[in-house]
This record gives sequence, C-alpha cells and structure tokens, in this order.
Amino acid sequence: MENIATNEQKGKRSLSKKQIRVDMTPMVDLGFLLITFFMFTTNFSKPNVMDLRYPPKNPDHIEVDIDFRNQVTFIIGENNRVFYYQKDLNNLNANDIYETSFDGNKISKIISDFKNTAPKKRIFHCNFKTYG
Repeated sequence: MENIATNEQKGKRSLSKKQIRVDMTPMVDLGFLLITFFMFTTNFSKPNVMDLRYPPKNPDHIEVDIDFRNQVTFIIGENNRVFYYQKDLNNLNANDIYETSFDGNKISKIISDFKNTAPKKRIFHCNFKTYG
C-alpha cells in the first residue's frame, strides 16, 4: 500500500541514524478484515409494524362532563401572563381568576394542589387556553 518514510533532516545528516520505514499494508488489511467481519455479523433491524386499534366510530358521540372540581383551567395571556381558575363558567367572576408566573414549578404545584383536593383524582383534567 503505502510506505511512510520518517527521517529528520535539519541541516546535516547524521551517520548514526538510520531511516525508519513503517509498512502500513498489514494495518490496512486488518482494517478491511474488521469492516467485513462487522458487516457480515451485524443483524439489521427489520421494520416493525404496529397494529393501531382506534375506538369504533360512533355517530352518537357522548361527551363526558367533568365536574369543575376535577379540573383546572389555565389561560395564557399577553406578555407571558398566566391566569388560572377552578370554577364553573356560569358562576365565574373576576375574583375567581388568579394570576401566576410562567415558571414550570409554580404551575406544577398549582396542578398538584388542585389534584389533591379533587373529589375524583383519577379523572383530573387540565385545560390550557390562549388569550389574545
């Protein structure tokens, strides 16, 4: 393949130093042997097909009404303002809407506090709406 000659020639040539030749052919052969070995021994994954089972299409869609105590609604407003409430829309007034920051820890704490006080914790729901 290729021979690499390494000699240091700066100014005068020294008589005691001999020229060293490194033969790269065995290393290149070993590299190709390793490549072919890994190519023949590798198992490529076959594409997996998943069977997605959708619920049956029902024209008589029944919407489940969740009690307002089992949900909290967040409103994302302008200028990164976040408001939240836990009240029925018919009885909602300005005193029932609270403001918080966009901090994820605060929002997580609000959700966990409302979930802990919910009568049915298994069906707790969070709504996110945008305003503006």
